[in-house]
Amino acid sequence: MRRLVPALLLLPLLSGCVDPSVQAPLRPLTEAELRPFYVDSPPQPLPAYTAFTLGESYVPGGTVQGWKATNVVPLYSGRGQNVVLAAHLQPDGRITGAAPLQTGPAETLQYTLSMNGNNALAGGLCPVDGLEATAGVKVHLPELAFFYRFAEVQQAMQSLTSPIPKERGLRYDLQAYEQPGSQVRVNLVYVSEDTTVQGEQRCVRGYEQSGRSSASQDNIRVNLKLSRGWNALLRTETRSYAGQTHVSHITWTTVPREVIERWL
Repeated sequence: MRRLVPALLLLPLLSGCVDPSVQAPLRPLTEAELRPFYVDSPPQPLPAYTAFTLGESYVPGGTVQGWKATNVVPLYSGRGQNVVLAAHLQPDGRITGAAPLQTGPAETLQYTLSMNGNNALAGGLCPVDGLEATAGVKVHLPELAFFYRFAEVQQAMQSLTSPIPKERGLRYDLQAYEQPGSQVRVNLVYVSEDTTVQGEQRCVRGYEQSGRSSASQDNIRVNLKLSRGWNALLRTETRSYAGQTHVSHITWTTVPREVIERWL
């Protein structure tokens, strides 16, 4: 399940209504240019240590909250020509018939934690980098993203407005972890050996376009153990501004099986 995340909030509105095709290209700022944008602050405590695991073989399941239908609904996974039947959604909301998760693309744990699958976050200036060791740890992502087709649903209790979309993806119910102004998401990863990660990273990155510069800083704190097999990583983010710099405060922890078996 590939993750789609916002890129740096860099210069999105600088040109107003100017035709984007004639804009000057974005130029990454050098480390010297980034230093004035770096927001220094005292070290923050790491999140509470977590070590939840899903095991070496994990079969997705659980319940879709509030689901009411009169028929069994097929759940699919994949894209385009690669869509396959992946499970079934029972009338009472239970997900059944899924196969064990299969490992998909590999990436480094540093890439997962620091860049969150976003190549735009490479490079920059990192005065605090307690996650360097994770560059040598490989993780695998699952190939899973459940969705259903509305045409195959006979709803007993669901109000739909026009136009009705053709399909809808399921997502984890993370309301218990949400706080005002925060964004939360779970990423599943597979590791081949036990790995403990405890540290903080602070990186500032920025671009210049048409003589104007903008920067964004990620302050990341991690305190967890990944056990051999599948693990569910919870990413929590809050945002603020300090001068001209957009600052994201990010923590990574692990969550137990029951968290990813509640769906919306």
